[in-house]
Amino acid sequence: MIPIITPIFAGIAAFMLIWFSFRVVALRRDKKILSGDGGDVEMRRAIRVQGNFVEYVPLTLVLMGFAEMQGANRGVIVLVGCALIAGRVLHALGISRDPEQFTFRVRGMFFTFTALAIAAVLSIGQSVWVLLQR
Repeated sequence: MIPIITPIFAGIAAFMLIWFSFRVVALRRDKKILSGDGGDVEMRRAIRVQGNFVEYVPLTLVLMGFAEMQGANRGVIVLVGCALIAGRVLHALGISRDPEQFTFRVRGMFFTFTALAIAAVLSIGQSVWVLLQR
């Protein structure tokens, strides 16, 4: 089965990554920081928003895609994708503020971990189901 839902969330995630990356580039230009964070707290926060996004989103999308290809319920895939995007938005809002909005950051990670865990369970479950059907 060809994934239909997961590519939509991958596209949304791509635009989010572009936004987070442009923010890092703009701060580097404005603050004249060529590499690292230069000891600047705002720069460090922007780098972590971008880096944390890259650490969690790709694997979650891959697992969603595998589960969808193997016939997982598309409604559940949509919910997982929504949780992933909401989690990344909340995390970015929380970590990029000064002072940091810790509640947003924690809720963002909760949604992200939930999406990752459900995508993993779906992927494993669908794989086992397909194997048992053969």
